[in-house]
Amino acid sequence: MDAKTPCASCHSVLSLFPDAFTVQIETGDAEDEIIRAAEEHGAGLIVVGAKPRTGVEKYLGHVAERVVRYAKTPVLIARPSTGKHVLVATDFAEEATRAIEIGGRMAKSGYDATLLHVIELPSVALAAASGPLGGVWAPPSQEAIAELTNLGKSTLDGLVKQYGFKKGEQADGNAADQIVAHADAAKSDLIILGSRGRTGLARLMLGSVAETVVRRSHASVLIVR
Repeated sequence: MDAKTPCASCHSVLSLFPDAFTVQIETGDAEDEIIRAAEEHGAGLIVVGAKPRTGVEKYLGHVAERVVRYAKTPVLIARPSTGKHVLVATDFAEEATRAIEIGGRMAKSGYDATLLHVIELPSVALAAASGPLGGVWAPPSQEAIAELTNLGKSTLDGLVKQYGFKKGEQADGNAADQIVAHADAAKSDLIILGSRGRTGLARLMLGSVAETVVRRSHASVLIVR
């Protein structure tokens, strides 16, 4: 069923008049219909509500994650507001540039914004694994790790100054775990991170950092494309 009708009650909730929006009702898989409708209307942003997953639910996907996985447009996972702190996560990849720009604008408009860089080093457990040519893979040396850490901190400090963030933080470990932990510690209202849309066989692989953050975070999450 497809119904496009004004919703007068939305005026008090969204501060929009009835002629400023339409209500569209579809049947089918939720994520498929959301993405199809977004493409049909040329949407610049998809907004989806979702609660964070806890316990065994952490290993189960939900509609919001699948929308993040397949959508070609930015996606906002909206959750109850907790304050005015914004956490922007970056790995310095091209996909993160737009997230940094948005976070920087929010910082200049009065938000308490932090830029977080997570260094995710190869697991030491891989040291015993065979390389592609049959050799034994060795973890990076302490000197190489120190050099990478210093380079990351220098780049982070430059971006903090350039875009007007209140502060920058650098951590090492699993990216999704660190992002969620820092957001919880700061009681962030919003997490912003960039993500490339996946196609083909990549869609069948394990969830990305963005999907894991969406699943576990108590804050709203904006996935920028």
